[in-house]
Amino acid sequence: SYPNAADTAFAKSKGKSPGGDIFIHGQPNGWAGPAIPRDWTDGCIALSNAEIAMLWKQVDDGTPITIQP
Repeated sequence: SYPNAADTAFAKSKGKSPGGDIFIHGQPNGWAGPAIPRDWTDGCIALSNAEIAMLWKQVDDGTPITIQP
């Protein structure tokens, strides 16, 4: 449901784009260093590559995920 009307209005009031999708993902492509110790994304849920590999093994493709504030 992101971005909904309220998200779009808030972003517009700040002169920003609301973006489009929220993803759960590992480190940036090509990243070879240690896990980045903070959330470096603009709204996504960032995990270490080891964490995303573990999640990938435990959750089937197509599983609905609800993200709540």
